[in-house]
Amino acid sequence: HIQGPPATCGLGTMEPEEDTSRDLLLNDVHDIQSTHQELQHKYSEFEIALKNMYTKMDAVRSVLGKHKKAVSDVKGEIERSRQFDTEEKEAYADELADKLAEMRRWAASFPSPNSLLLSLVLGNVNVRLYNVMDRFKYKEDYEKFKLKATLVMLTFASLSTALHWAWGSANLRPLDNSFNFLLLWFYSVVTMREHILISNGSRIRGWWLMHHYLSISMSALMLIWPDSPYYRMFRPQFQAFSFYIGLTQLMQFQYQIRRLYTLRALNKVDKMESIPEVVNSKSLSLLLPFLIAGHVWQLYNSYWLGRVYFFNEDAKWQVLSLCLIFGALGLGNLSTTVLTVHHKATSRGRRRTPSASVGVGGSAGSRNNQKKAQ
Repeated sequence: HIQGPPATCGLGTMEPEEDTSRDLLLNDVHDIQSTHQELQHKYSEFEIALKNMYTKMDAVRSVLGKHKKAVSDVKGEIERSRQFDTEEKEAYADELADKLAEMRRWAASFPSPNSLLLSLVLGNVNVRLYNVMDRFKYKEDYEKFKLKATLVMLTFASLSTALHWAWGSANLRPLDNSFNFLLLWFYSVVTMREHILISNGSRIRGWWLMHHYLSISMSALMLIWPDSPYYRMFRPQFQAFSFYIGLTQLMQFQYQIRRLYTLRALNKVDKMESIPEVVNSKSLSLLLPFLIAGHVWQLYNSYWLGRVYFFNEDAKWQVLSLCLIFGALGLGNLSTTVLTVHHKATSRGRRRTPSASVGVGGSAGSRNNQKKAQ
């Protein structure tokens, strides 16, 4: 084939277009150089601002700690002093208490030392989220995670219980191990996230953390308990118990999440407040029978395992360990529930009797209202 001359574009060759393309590329390079210089300047400003922020943070924390101690000392001296009448003493005490509460909120904005668990797992890493919306989003994600995981475990427990009644427990050990590993993973992740939430200002009772530690140990023991007649005897009881606990947790979560959103909308609770710390009287009265039944079931599991261990010489050490863990869970949950009910009852009694709330833990607003009424 004979190839003809290069194609032309009527007015000559393609050289003008190539020159135009080169000019455009050079303009792009100049734009990039200019933007990059501007970005370097902004990044330098950011580094200076970040350094100044940490310097100011250290200065504020130092003054805040000293001022908080001074306010606390003066508040204690005023409460013990006899140089003020009752109304003056309460007015100054309320004012200083509000200042202490405000300083606690300020202190929650600064990094705090990691808990032992976070230090062991993450090391000396700052897990503090400085942006308020980031902290709130993390809290929302934690709540959604608990709900989704509870639904998954409830489905798993339902399937395992149904298969037990259909096929027996001889060939279901792989399913049991998967479920126990799921429980172990869930309680481990929840415990880690709760420690991060505490570092970001959430209030979580020490018992709930201890409850999760015990649940982690329980799940691990169920996972490594060798297959034996005692394991097969306890298995349907444990699966039914897990299904019941999952159902109760789901009911409790639904009631408390609605209450928490209501209180947040009314600005009566902090956005970082934890769901277990928010209890509504109505929801508590509806859930109380189910909660008590679950706590009693835990104590019964402890009793059953204790009888197996002490009356059978071939029982493994996992039986005794699970006996102690179920006993601790049952007693701890039962005592916490009773204390919560008692606290709600006494709080309602104080609200109904205004004079009883003066100086006995009533809010500053209620005490001021009582003074105005007088």
